[in-house]
Amino acid sequence: MQNIIFLDIDGVLNDNINDKFNEESINTLKRIINKYNAKLVIISSLQSNGTINKRNNIINIFNNLEITNLDFIDPNYVGTFLDIKLSSRSLGIIDYLKNNNNIKYIILDDEYHNEYRLLGLNYYKTNKYKGLLNKDINNIELREPYTRVFKYINYKYRTLGQYELVTNKLIKILRKINKCWKLL
Repeated sequence: MQNIIFLDIDGVLNDNINDKFNEESINTLKRIINKYNAKLVIISSLQSNGTINKRNNIINIFNNLEITNLDFIDPNYVGTFLDIKLSSRSLGIIDYLKNNNNIKYIILDDEYHNEYRLLGLNYYKTNKYKGLLNKDINNIELREPYTRVFKYINYKYRTLGQYELVTNKLIKILRKINKCWKLL
């Protein structure tokens, strides 16, 4: 059995005010990882569009925290549950659960997503202003996925459109220019 923690970063590991990791949240996460011998799967929007640089940055941050067993959901899905449009985050989690067998999991997120409940996903909502706390450990339980609902979900991988590709290239160019200006 593989144990998975789907982790949102903002609001779970930091206090959503200072944008710095909360030491108690990091220590609590490490305790949960050790308790369940779990792998982290990052679901944070910090890895938007799944770019290699953003993911490598996240890997480096977690390596510095001595957390090394990481994976990522792909945030580029579109789809529906019956007639309800679903977020790419939920679809990425569903895709991960469908493509990996023999899993127990939990989603740690500071936002309440109606989709989690609608799809029967196992999640724990942290305090968005304080992050993950020691007292939360007793309320976090990994469970097997409820896969019956998966057959009603229609989704597909969304490739980036031309506009997004051009925008991403423009952002890279502007960052390089900005670095050059800072050197002057």
